[in-house]
Amino acid sequence: MNFAPVQSLASNHVILNTLGILAVTNALLLFFSCRFVPMLGEAFNKKMLQNKVYKYIYKYHPYYWWSFWLIIVLHIMMAIAHTIYGP
Repeated sequence: MNFAPVQSLASNHVILNTLGILAVTNALLLFFSCRFVPMLGEAFNKKMLQNKVYKYIYKYHPYYWWSFWLIIVLHIMMAIAHTIYGP
């Protein structure tokens, strides 16, 4: 018996789930590194801009966008391939 299709199907699920988790994590990084979060209030935003950890995270904010869209595109491509060639 050839179990290769079953193994590749399992690996596709692992890749899809990993990409999904990365997308959510990246979305949270984007949200919390954004300077314009109106619901948190002006006083909180001013304190946040003084925080060293926030400044470090914010320094990479543009890269979070690039990685977010790359992850989303890969996730969509894998989902389409899974839908077409999957079970």
